[in-house]
Amino acid sequence: MGIPDLLRYLDKAKQKNVNIVQFSGRTLAVDTSCFLYKGLYAQAYENLHGIQSTKCIDYLEKTAKIITNAGIHAIFVFDGRTLPSKKLTNDKRLISRNENREKAFELLKIGDKEGALKNFKRSFYVTKELQEDCIKALRGMKNVDILVAPYEADAQLAFLVKEKLAYGVVTVDSDLIPFGCERIIYNLNVDSAMCEVIESSRIKECVCVQLQSTFDLELLRYMCILKGCDYFGGLKGFAYKTAEKFFSKISNRTPKNFIKHIRSITKLKIENLKEFFEEFTRANNTFLYQIVYDPRDGCQKPLNPYPEELLNELKNFKNTVETVEEGNHLWYAGNVVSKDVAKLLAIGNNFEDIIEEKIKFDIPENLPLNSIWKSLVDDSVEVKLLVDDSINDGNRYQNPKKRKCTRDSMDSECNILLKRSNTVTMVSDSKEVKEEVYEKENSFIGLKNVIVVENGKSKYFKMEESMVEIKSFSQHKKKTPFSSPNK
Repeated sequence: MGIPDLLRYLDKAKQKNVNIVQFSGRTLAVDTSCFLYKGLYAQAYENLHGIQSTKCIDYLEKTAKIITNAGIHAIFVFDGRTLPSKKLTNDKRLISRNENREKAFELLKIGDKEGALKNFKRSFYVTKELQEDCIKALRGMKNVDILVAPYEADAQLAFLVKEKLAYGVVTVDSDLIPFGCERIIYNLNVDSAMCEVIESSRIKECVCVQLQSTFDLELLRYMCILKGCDYFGGLKGFAYKTAEKFFSKISNRTPKNFIKHIRSITKLKIENLKEFFEEFTRANNTFLYQIVYDPRDGCQKPLNPYPEELLNELKNFKNTVETVEEGNHLWYAGNVVSKDVAKLLAIGNNFEDIIEEKIKFDIPENLPLNSIWKSLVDDSVEVKLLVDDSINDGNRYQNPKKRKCTRDSMDSECNILLKRSNTVTMVSDSKEVKEEVYEKENSFIGLKNVIVVENGKSKYFKMEESMVEIKSFSQHKKKTPFSSPNK
């Protein structure tokens, strides 16, 4: 449902009339369910009358094309299992969907087509079959990655941005804001390619002057939880202006402290303060520590590492496990599974098929150049090369100083044995490293493509089979075996 009225409250932070092409060369993570539901609405009439339609998948493909045609690498993220913390919300929605579906067919029987269609649209949900069809369609598209979150797509999207695997998120929902997502693209028009952008650095412009100097995303998350979210019903009557006045009077803004002052300052009713605090804490922890999938090392983990003080608090609680690595300390924020199962789930398989060994999806063979799956792919081609681990982030290479190799790290990295590569990527502004790389000519034998990133700018060269060594950047410009690929 999103956070009520949040986008309206943050209107001043929006950059409007932005063309998606502005993000050319970036990686964007896409909240797939938002566009799936738009597609379902488009085919509602056909479905109501029992007619088969592909409008939903067509709309999703159109969305993917408008993004990738702008020169953007897209990661389409799907929802996974039901999150325990959201069970109450999902149960209510299921009841509502079933009621609307029954009402729709009742109205259709008496000839009220408009009322029937309206109620039918409220009954939609994404089936397992529809999700599989969408995954199949998107897997065949150029410059697209697919990732199914362990639980909520929102947390997974936030993780991709937090870890620099994506530059921003494309969505229509406000739920990404309390997750602390740095950059969110809203209301993408798949016909005009225009959108709106909210960057977290601009959000403080929306709050009252008294709060601006001490405002941060943690405080915004508290405001959203108190207003009401999928994990907590919130405090009735707690508006954003109420939140501003309240937190302006609170210096110690830890939940344990400010919650005990809510009743006296806001005059709002809380029947059981202890239960209110526990429910608030559970929602806050769900935003912070929900289980996500890390495609770099192929395992599930909390969105943020568990802090030591949280682990100490949890020692007296049930439903926890012994080790941090298992990631099961907060049962309501999800539980991790083994790496093998986690990978199969992340690429689109469901639990039932995995148990029955009916594996429908594996990592595609033709991956985008900067695919999130590169590190997990196995291949028979083995090449020795220098690699900077930060190359696959979602940002352009605008600041090489932040990710330059040092001579010490060069010595330890250059003999790494990597699999699945006909491509070398070198990222460095260090003259010493460059010279040492060139001395290791044999490292490049048999490679078909070389990408060199120098001074923050990438240069792409196609290598002919006869070319087996690289001496210097200046020779790249002179030797004929190298040529820029067709754009």
